[in-house]
Amino acid sequence: MTSSTILNAALVLHIIGIVMMVGTFFASYFVYRHLWKLFIDEKERCGMLFRIIANFQKSQSVGGALIIVGGIVMVATFHGAPVHLLWFKIKMIFLLLIFLNSGILGRMAVGRVSRIFEAEQTQAQEYYAEIIMVKKKVDLFYALQLVFFLSMFILSVFKFN
Repeated sequence: MTSSTILNAALVLHIIGIVMMVGTFFASYFVYRHLWKLFIDEKERCGMLFRIIANFQKSQSVGGALIIVGGIVMVATFHGAPVHLLWFKIKMIFLLLIFLNSGILGRMAVGRVSRIFEAEQTQAQEYYAEIIMVKKKVDLFYALQLVFFLSMFILSVFKFN
């Protein structure tokens, strides 16, 4: 295999990973927004939506793995040259922030939301303050992820040295 074939294959993996990760991010956001609308009146349907969001997170993880594998192969094909560029270093920081935000804020909020949805309907009123707090944290998670993704896209298009 030639290096251009390897580079193209790695780029395809990288793009597939981006589509999976960002696509499921937006899908989970829209399902999440719908979930809160149903919470008060149709709580039993919320459990189904919550499981859908959990499956989106698995798809995002696979997408993240493809991004990393494709990126490593592309950097190796260029013999590590991009690693020394400022835009690439900043892009890697945003990628790390995406993973940290998912791993810390995202997982913590999902655990709290899960407890709330598993509570009996009579207990749901007791959780009202926690529901508001969790909703704010999940909103923050999605806002940060969006900023990080947009920053990475901008850095990838407008490469500067």
